[in-house]
Amino acid sequence: MRFTASLGIIVISLSSALAFGCSSSSSSPSTTTDSGTQNNDTGTKTDTGSTTDTGGNTDTGGNTDTGGDSSGGTVTLKIENFESWCSVAVNSGTASTSDTISMSFPAGTTVNLHADPASATFVWGYWRGTSGNTGASHDTSQSTTVTVTADTTIQACCPFASAPTTPCPDPT
Repeated sequence: MRFTASLGIIVISLSSALAFGCSSSSSSPSTTTDSGTQNNDTGTKTDTGSTTDTGGNTDTGGNTDTGGDSSGGTVTLKIENFESWCSVAVNSGTASTSDTISMSFPAGTTVNLHADPASATFVWGYWRGTSGNTGASHDTSQSTTVTVTADTTIQACCPFASAPTTPCPDPT
């Protein structure tokens, strides 16, 4: 066993910490106290790090939890379906004609989107704020993606079939 005193903190080597009761044969995730350095572990997977793990995946060391968002939180994707004129599906889920759809995802998630006109009164128009929204004509693919790294608002636009070039107003 090796002890090193530095700035009043005692550091125990990983092999010593394992000798004090951590078993490599256990596959159960830590959900209470992290026995490595006596910091609370509120994560749901194995913690081998030296600080508090509040994420959903393995804390692989240092101060960074590599399980999704480093803060352990989520970001919100808000989809504005202008006047409910589109039928919008998120990640192949059930399509919705709600005027606003809000969902939470871990930061860095790529979300798949698909939209169709809500009825024959409308035609597919475009998306604003998606990965394919690179110009003035916006993203005209009915199936597209958006990568959410922060709270994000996008818009689906399905104008009237009788006026298919009428743009939707900017998202709020």
